[in-house]
Amino acid sequence: MNFKIDEKIVFYISSFAVILFLGFLAFFLCSPVIEANKEFYEQQNGYAQKNLFLRSLLSARSAGDARQRLFTKESLPLAKDVLARLAKENRVGIVTLRPYGVEKEKKEIYRRMPMGVETVSSFKDLGLFLTAVRNMPEGIIAVESLRVRPQGTSLEQVTAKMTFVLWVAKDNGQK
Repeated sequence: MNFKIDEKIVFYISSFAVILFLGFLAFFLCSPVIEANKEFYEQQNGYAQKNLFLRSLLSARSAGDARQRLFTKESLPLAKDVLARLAKENRVGIVTLRPYGVEKEKKEIYRRMPMGVETVSSFKDLGLFLTAVRNMPEGIIAVESLRVRPQGTSLEQVTAKMTFVLWVAKDNGQK
């Protein structure tokens, strides 16, 4: 038997097989790159959404809004009274309360004023006092350091030494 094969058909079939082989090869070699690219764009989209969210927060909380909650030179004497009132409302005895003075750092719209406070109370009342300080509308106060020790062997009464930081608005003429 003598079979004669047409050269054109062999050429078409072999060309189709080579193209098919190259297509599969390209698909399997490029699929990890395509997946990585897809993950990159998803991550980039997530960052873009977070960026938009943070920008909206910043625009909603402009410098004027923050300045309204900062203490001023005139309201600093009231800060001691506010802390004393909050301590009394939460059954916390203030042993010492001493301001260290306004720091001379150059900040955009505020300066820091550390204030040392020593208290005696129950642990629960101390927590309620700190929560009230954090939520007070009169100004912005942060707890920079806190050390709590029991009085004697009982945990009913604790002594707390802490440093509050009051955020003070800069005057327009200050640098």
